[in-house]
Amino acid sequence: MIRYVLTNEECIVEGEFGGTSFPSIPIFFNEYGVFEPASEYLVHQRIFCRSAISSLKTYADHLQMFFRELEKHDIAWSKVNDAVLIKYRNKLMEEGKEPAYLVSVFNTLWGFYYWAEEHGRLKQHVAIHSEKGRKYPVSAKKNVKANGVHDWVWPYMPKSKTSMKNTPNNEDMEKIHQYAAESHAATNRRDYLILALYERTARRMEAMQTTVSVIPEWDEITDASYEDKIFTIPIIGKRGISRSLNVTPEYMEEARNYIENERAKAVSDAHARDPNYVEPEELFLSQTTGKPLALGSVSNLIRSFIKGAGIKDMAPHRIRAKAATDICEAHDGFDSKGNPLSADDVLLRVIEELGQSCKESARPYLALARTKKGDGRVASIEKLRALQFKLQEKNAL
Repeated sequence: MIRYVLTNEECIVEGEFGGTSFPSIPIFFNEYGVFEPASEYLVHQRIFCRSAISSLKTYADHLQMFFRELEKHDIAWSKVNDAVLIKYRNKLMEEGKEPAYLVSVFNTLWGFYYWAEEHGRLKQHVAIHSEKGRKYPVSAKKNVKANGVHDWVWPYMPKSKTSMKNTPNNEDMEKIHQYAAESHAATNRRDYLILALYERTARRMEAMQTTVSVIPEWDEITDASYEDKIFTIPIIGKRGISRSLNVTPEYMEEARNYIENERAKAVSDAHARDPNYVEPEELFLSQTTGKPLALGSVSNLIRSFIKGAGIKDMAPHRIRAKAATDICEAHDGFDSKGNPLSADDVLLRVIEELGQSCKESARPYLALARTKKGDGRVASIEKLRALQFKLQEKNAL
């Protein structure tokens, strides 16, 4: 049965990478040894596309599940066609899989087959060529974006029924914190710290990178409180982008208390159960096992807080969306001449703070921020632009 394992620290890539280590890349094996196509695809995603390790594991899970389905029906990966993919899509739908999950799975499968055709692992198999009238086993169509750039998509992709989830406001966040405190007394401080990082634009995998070593000692926290100093927590986000999360001395005070109390108890209990237990460097631990919290557990935890607080139609990542919207609102405004800043100028500042590489990914947050500021401000900007346009017309005469 096909399976994958993760590379260790000794996975060294030579050549242009100068002996760089790339651990935690999923490598696939079947009965004949290394299954090269899927393994090469994931290596390519990690090294050239700078995909996050958490993303690679998701891709590997999707591919492993699909390849095992192919094994059941004795279908070679290179013989897959539209009919096979559609049958697999329908099977997952019949099993009750969520639309968003289906889209995620088929984005992975399409990405793999597109890569295989583009890099010569398949030839004349995926319809990304310009030959008209030719039939290909796997169909493709151009998806033209607003900026004129196009990419290729599979035309039978599952439809996601999920719409833009609600973005919480300050009142919603108060309800979430209150429910978390009242319902999870044993982990109250830890959960507050995690929620606070979400509110500072951290993704879940970024929040879980926080280590004990970045939390200062009491003397430094006390000095910072008097000096009104802001602390930073370094993180590495998607595509290897480095940035920092700004936190207050009060946050560090809570973190230090957590280390010396609830976390210390979790570590002590784990030692009592297993003398060979090694304390992790990660800050956030399970109170029952003493191990670092899994990413899925973090999502489930925050999802339970949202539900318990009575907030409907809101996913955990929308807390980060609120933070992104607040950042857009803070950076938005007028230049030194009193003219409204262009969206591109604002977005350039925003994506640096959010750890994103593409302005388009932050544009919805800016649109929401400008909506929050009210129709009056929008109207005044539009009047100003209309006046400028009239002046330009007059000067041109």
